[in-house]
Amino acid sequence: MRKIWVHIRSRVLAGIFFFIPLFFIIYILQRVWDKLTGFGSNLVKWFGLKPIFGHSSVAIATTFILICLFYIFGWLVKFKIMNRFIGWMEGALLHYIPGYSTFKLAIQEKMNPKEENYVSWHWPDKTELPEDTAHKT
Repeated sequence: MRKIWVHIRSRVLAGIFFFIPLFFIIYILQRVWDKLTGFGSNLVKWFGLKPIFGHSSVAIATTFILICLFYIFGWLVKFKIMNRFIGWMEGALLHYIPGYSTFKLAIQEKMNPKEENYVSWHWPDKTELPEDTAHKT
């Protein structure tokens, strides 16, 4: 019974530590979306997009604004001062958000896979073979 309890507890804690960074990302995106919706509705009024897109015109305009912001921030990353700011921000996140370092490492591994995961198309040398299968001369 204790083994089952330990297993359940470890899975629940792992789920919580996975969900916490995801929750913060969703929360931040929701707050940004709420702030941009007002600007999106003004954009729809200025350009008269309501007759074209109908009821979803505010959502479409807000999505367009959000994509433009992501593009601009992606462009700003190219500057050295922004890299320093991002490093400072990640340091703060690593300090205050539990599990952020694990989440960041998982994303980096997905974006930059190591070469060891790929199949090598050459015959192995003696040094690459395990000790028991290497030919001794």
